Amino acid sequence: MQAVTIRPEWAFAIDVLGCRVISKDYKPEGIMGSGRRIAIHAGKNVGGKPGKPSALRGMTELATVAALYRLPSIVLLPWEDDKGAWLAVRAATQDTGRLIGADDLPHDVILGTAEIDAPKGLREYTWAVPQLEHWRLRNFQRLDEPVECGGHQGIWTLPDEIAMMVQGGQV
Repeated sequence: MQAVTIRPEWAFAIDVLGCRVISKDYKPEGIMGSGRRIAIHAGKNVGGKPGKPSALRGMTELATVAALYRLPSIVLLPWEDDKGAWLAVRAATQDTGRLIGADDLPHDVILGTAEIDAPKGLREYTWAVPQLEHWRLRNFQRLDEPVECGGHQGIWTLPDEIAMMVQGGQV
């Protein structure tokens, strides 16, 4: 089974907020429209790099995109704790009102699987980033429990034991 790694904030958007498009700088060659399922892997670092500045940037991007498209399920909130001031996301999920900081997002796990389709047009996707390739996710299926797994850039193949766990863990 193949997988694609995306930043934790966008994995959260797929898993919790219902985002169904991934913006990448390459096409999903051999997978798009094939009907095959691909594992959705949450990467290691919010914002794409380690450290607080990158985490703040990632959380801000997530909240900004949500505000831009007037998604009522997510708002930007200031949040302070013993680590300092952070931006957090308040998501209208089953546990409404919970503050979600960068450390709370999924990291280095497979969250689920989806089929990849060709997009019909950028306007169809509120989450699509201009000037990038857009992968439309169809039939996203969340795993009962995330499966811990390191990731790679691009499309990559899951180790056999991880693939068996992912294929056996569909809801």
